[in-house]
Amino acid sequence: VRDYGNRVGVYRILEALEFAGVKASFAVNGEIAKRYPPLLNAIKNAGHEIVAHGMSTDHIHHEGMSAAEETALIADTLACFDSAPKGWLSPARNQSSRTLGLLSDAGLDYCLDWELDQVPVATTTGVTLIPNSYELSDFTLLHTRRQTEESWLKQIEDSLELLAGEHERFGGQCLGLTLTPYILGQPFRIWALREFLTYIADHSDIAVMTGSELTQNFREQTK
Repeated sequence: VRDYGNRVGVYRILEALEFAGVKASFAVNGEIAKRYPPLLNAIKNAGHEIVAHGMSTDHIHHEGMSAAEETALIADTLACFDSAPKGWLSPARNQSSRTLGLLSDAGLDYCLDWELDQVPVATTTGVTLIPNSYELSDFTLLHTRRQTEESWLKQIEDSLELLAGEHERFGGQCLGLTLTPYILGQPFRIWALREFLTYIADHSDIAVMTGSELTQNFREQTK
């Protein structure tokens, strides 16, 4: 079922994004990059961004690794791509205390592992942390908690409305959403993504950015 996402589900998501005129960041691990070059070409040709998602779910970054081992794992991952990604999402969103520094050394600009408080965060390593909402991911709500597609959609819309309402007090905030191809790309669920993209299009106070676009926007405002 997971590989169904790579063969079928992701293309439904790509079609929905294209119809809505929205660009996204696609987290792709090294093994997928090696096995499915046509998939990467489809993502890049549509104008989307590739984010390095580690080597695979069997290669978790953790404190027990040596710095040399983790450095090699990051390098091996990036070597799987024709052009080096600028963003990173760790397998299982798991890091060691050295991960951010090693990502910076490898030339990566931002990381999607962290939950945070609806705003990007600068780090001493130079890597920008972009909030990624685990609570609103399709995997969490539709798979783990077995909620309905209607509930998933309603919770996202409620979140966006609250953040827009807080703009006067707190300024711009961001809501990082994770879409899982083998979950949301199912034929009985893709309608929810289409509805969500329609909702965004109807609200001029919502901007959609890739990870690199958000990082650049944040850094320009904090110079």
